[in-house]
Amino acid sequence: MSLYDNALSFTISFAFMVLIVIILKHLKVLRKSDSELISRITVDVVLPALLISKLIHVKIESSILIPCLVIVISELLLGIASYSIGKYILNLKRPSLAVFILCSTFGSTAILGTAFITAIFNGNDAIIADALLIAELSNGIPGYIFLYIIAKNLGENNSSHESFIYILSDIILSPPVAAIILSLTWSTLHLATSGVIITPIINSASYIGSSLVLMIALLNGLAIGPISIRHHIVTAIICILLVLLIKPMIVYWLDGPFNLPIRDRQISVIESAMPSANAVIAYAIRYNCDAPLAAALVTSTAVIGAFTLPALMKYLTIFI
Repeated sequence: MSLYDNALSFTISFAFMVLIVIILKHLKVLRKSDSELISRITVDVVLPALLISKLIHVKIESSILIPCLVIVISELLLGIASYSIGKYILNLKRPSLAVFILCSTFGSTAILGTAFITAIFNGNDAIIADALLIAELSNGIPGYIFLYIIAKNLGENNSSHESFIYILSDIILSPPVAAIILSLTWSTLHLATSGVIITPIINSASYIGSSLVLMIALLNGLAIGPISIRHHIVTAIICILLVLLIKPMIVYWLDGPFNLPIRDRQISVIESAMPSANAVIAYAIRYNCDAPLAAALVTSTAVIGAFTLPALMKYLTIFI
């Protein structure tokens, strides 16, 4: 099957999984309160395990930094655009403006992108390893940084006195980032990747990491609920256009002059087309931003994103 066929198949399968979770939630087999535990397991265990199982074998090449840089540039451009639109056209107050900027740019979910790419490139470990690295360097780590900076400075709860050193250490010591550092250090030093002890550890990490799609489906199904979209319809439409269409198109156009390998272009476009992350809601609550708006934008981009990415893959020449 083509990448488009794989993507469409994954999207439909993922939608069914989310629907099953919603039904189980309705039957009270699962509860919304379970999402906190599932989120911690996903971020602190499953994702790091997947990163270690794939990146420990990767050979780092400087060329992989180009698609990462292109995605970051697109996020910075959209950050400026979303700030201008939110402040001067939508007239959003600071707590709402923070949420709008994050959902439109830096708050894209790297974890869902990782799950998506792992599924559609199933069986090609080299591509998956590159995709994981691009996802975390372009979306994951910048996301951790900008989620904090924007939410803290524009939110109403900006009395926190966390130092830059504290924030930096918190980012570096977070399980996904620590897993990247460990894996790439291991690979760079050409340490053994098989053996009596190493092989069972790597295999275990691979088995744990393979549950990422299920964990993301659980989180999405538990997060979906009634939202007040009527009061945010214009804001939601602009956010959807920025994060799901304009951002991947900017990456697609910027990738061209660099003559990147076709797989790197495909990966960067897919990663840049991801919907807003659930983490935006958590940061909105923590720093007293507009949490209801965050829920509306995260949910609406997740629903619409199920259609926009397969559509992009059908018509962009790099996927044909």
